[in-house]
Order: sequence, then C-alpha cells, then structure tokens
Amino acid sequence: MEDSVTYSDTISSARTLFDAMMGFYVHFEKTDKQLHNFVLILHIFISNIFLLNYLVAILSTVFAEMRELGDFAYKSNRY
Repeated sequence: MEDSVTYSDTISSARTLFDAMMGFYVHFEKTDKQLHNFVLILHIFISNIFLLNYLVAILSTVFAEMRELGDFAYKSNRY
C-alpha cells in the first residue's frame, strides 16, 4: 500500500474515493487533508444526485407499470 494518497490521475482518485466510500480510512492520515476533503465532499454530493435521480427513475417506472395494471384490474372487475 502506498504511503500517501494522491489525486494526480484518474485511477488513483477513483481508488481513493472508492476506499473512502467503503469506510477504509487508514491510509488517509498522511494525505493533504484539504484536497482530500474537497474531493470527497464533491464525490458524495455528485453521488447523492445520481442516486436521487436513479430513485426517481425507478419510482416513475413502477408507477407507470402499476397504473396500467390498475386500469386493467378496474376494467376487468367492472366487467
């Protein structure tokens, strides 16, 4: 394992953020804390936006499918 975490390239940045997301904070003690905190906050903010968008997409899909099934069930029960 490396002694310090850098954000010099995309791979190391993704690895650092993935480790932080999984709760592995052991090797973050010797890093540039301001840069790390800024990138971590940015990552969490963007991740929350994507997750909220994904949740809305799932709910709208389920609502559309249930609406069609509800219309069919209503018409078949009325018949």
